[in-house]
Amino acid sequence: MSATEMSFDDESFEDILCVEAAFHFDTRQDFFREAYRILKPGGRIALTDLILPRWACQLSRRIPTENWVQDAAAYEQQMIVTGFSRVRIEDITPNSLPLFFASLTSYIKGG
Repeated sequence: MSATEMSFDDESFEDILCVEAAFHFDTRQDFFREAYRILKPGGRIALTDLILPRWACQLSRRIPTENWVQDAAAYEQQMIVTGFSRVRIEDITPNSLPLFFASLTSYIKGG
């Protein structure tokens, strides 16, 4: 099943969780619309996602170029336009990026 065309009935879920995947969906905006459709009134979506530089979106075949957003404010605006009303964005880059690089380095070294 596609995250942008789910076969669930309207207002089926109270909560949706999406972890570091929405930037891959064709498109992220379509996923937001679909998530909003299947959430019950008052439902919540919690997600972690990447806001990548434009060049990264252009280089990767796995990331639709339509998913590029300039910053967290533009990301928030996409959610608001879809219908989400209480959007809170928290940048966790300082907490996650160093651990990612440490893990990547260990993997490359064979550890």
